[in-house]
Amino acid sequence: MIKEKETDFVSLLRNETFLTRVKESIGNENQIDLLEKEFPGNREAIVYAVKFIQGSLSDQKRMSTDDVTTLWRNIKKYGDQNKRFTIQRFIHSNLWKVAAILIVILLSSVFIYHHFNHYPLVEIAALKPVANDKAMIILSDGSRHLLSKKDSSIEYSADGGQVVVKSDLQMKKFNNPNSSTSATINQVVVPYGQRHSITLSDGTRVQLNSGSRLVFPAGFSGKTREVYLKGEGYFEVFKNPNQPFIVKTDVIDIKVLGTIFNISAYDDELSAYAVLVEGKVAVSQKNRLFGTTEKNLSPGQGCFYSLETKTSDIRTVKLYEYISWKDGIFIFKDKTLNNIVSRLEKYYNQKISIEKGKLPNTLISGKLALSDNFDEVMQYLSKTIEARYGKNQEGVYTITN
Repeated sequence: MIKEKETDFVSLLRNETFLTRVKESIGNENQIDLLEKEFPGNREAIVYAVKFIQGSLSDQKRMSTDDVTTLWRNIKKYGDQNKRFTIQRFIHSNLWKVAAILIVILLSSVFIYHHFNHYPLVEIAALKPVANDKAMIILSDGSRHLLSKKDSSIEYSADGGQVVVKSDLQMKKFNNPNSSTSATINQVVVPYGQRHSITLSDGTRVQLNSGSRLVFPAGFSGKTREVYLKGEGYFEVFKNPNQPFIVKTDVIDIKVLGTIFNISAYDDELSAYAVLVEGKVAVSQKNRLFGTTEKNLSPGQGCFYSLETKTSDIRTVKLYEYISWKDGIFIFKDKTLNNIVSRLEKYYNQKISIEKGKLPNTLISGKLALSDNFDEVMQYLSKTIEARYGKNQEGVYTITN
């Protein structure tokens, strides 16, 4: 639920949850009342935000004079509250007022169009996959195939019509029907405790970490190659200057031509980040209608986005600390025990409880080999912080002083 102070016209247009609720309530005579319950504080802002969205979605994009006047009042009000809002420079000229409104409508319409219109990657990524303790590949026809090993390699043919799954000495082949453009989306779902790699139809290689999901077209067409990631992935993108590769997540997007990078965007974490190993990428923040939305990274840099403050910053990093997971190694420096445990729970699909007090915020630096023996990992961790570990009757591991 949005806080009351955030319920202004522009904040509503920048909020994906609000746009989703508008979409769900189209045609409901109580639409405004329903929206006001979830986004309290300013009914007038909700009314004109809905009008604005409806105007953006219509072919004519026409609004009445009164609506435009009120729209401008909301924009001006927002500009007065936010000194960085660039449109406020135009408020002294009636001509520029009209131009500013048109600019805002144009920018917002593009975002709203993509949000409301059929976009298979986003729609499928928003769905929860069927819970399973084994990795799964979902093909174009909706068929589901379980991956029996903890670490397998999945390879797509150049046209996406055939999929080969390799693990140890085993190899399986699947036909991947591609009868229509609306049925070409595939998924690889990796549960906690497993890691898998996939080679896409364009030659791009992706290593997926525990608790991750990749949504992608069986074969790439059009001007871009787009995939959707939930969780963490290490990407080695096949270079194609004529068809940029875009990794979408819930909070940030990565645009590249051909490069190597790691991106982490788990649903249950308060931050997301991308670190660049080779090449050049542009990182953009989701759901921002105004201001600069792209930040370029150079090799050795990372872009870190906070879901709490809705801000991001770029800083130089030690790359291997962020990509060592793909080699079965977990490196951490000055991380809290809480943070480390959160990662270990994903890697091993184990529940860990930490005794309350100072222990959860204890800072630790070190390196863990992600072996198959979880008790060895817990023993090493507990010794490092001079604590004890055990296992309760519910099967939950515990760390205590």
